[in-house]
Amino acid sequence: MPTVIGEVDQTILHHALEEAARLLKADGAMAYLLDPTTGVLRFADDAGITDARRRRWVRSLKVEPGVGMFGRAVSEGRITLTGNYPEDPSFVHFPGADRLVKTLAISSFLIAPLVAGERTFGAMGTYTSRRDAFDENDIALVRALANHAAAAMANAELIHELAASRAEVERRADAEQALREIGARILALRHPDEVLQLAVDEAARLLHADGARIDLLSEADGGLYWAYDATTGRRPGMGPISGTGAAKAGEGISGRAVREMQPIFTGDYLADD
Repeated sequence: MPTVIGEVDQTILHHALEEAARLLKADGAMAYLLDPTTGVLRFADDAGITDARRRRWVRSLKVEPGVGMFGRAVSEGRITLTGNYPEDPSFVHFPGADRLVKTLAISSFLIAPLVAGERTFGAMGTYTSRRDAFDENDIALVRALANHAAAAMANAELIHELAASRAEVERRADAEQALREIGARILALRHPDEVLQLAVDEAARLLHADGARIDLLSEADGGLYWAYDATTGRRPGMGPISGTGAAKAGEGISGRAVREMQPIFTGDYLADD
């Protein structure tokens, strides 16, 4: 099975498509990429389609691996070629691609998978209205362009991952420094309010959150009261967090954290049952 990947550098891909169309003297070129969420191939980019409405429609096309010429190139990991697309029974046709072929008057299509090592990005291909237009030299050229583009995309992805890893290391170092500062203040505790406010401020900052809050447990009635808060200004127009209502230990997400004595989190507060 091909490996699905995340976002790739569109500049690299577009340059490869332009070069493929130019060098093969084709009408145009296009590429499909594997969608990391669905595992299907989605139309990613093209060189040669100039009509804005047609381009919007083309960019909505999706195809399962194994279906159509692009799907076959990806699933089999090899070049696919036809000199008469509309009448070629060697691959599984699907309505979207057939409509595109008819609209662009495509006869010959030459498609190469975008593969770097064990990573498959998708496939790119060139097309023309001329029948039986591509030969062995064209096949070698498109294969080379596809391999080069895939290697460049893999390198760009690696650079992005390294940058993200470096950013994560810096974030962790920042968090450790903040925790040491909070710890030092606790050791020299004279004003608890300052320590708690520092804790909530740093929580919002280090997690890149819109805000944070501290609820304190009342010994008098066992209720949790909103005591300290912080906002980061990430949401324009968002005012200070405020609230006076109390929750029993066990109620709400804060109450559950107190009852179970462990961190609790939710990704969709209002819909979380």
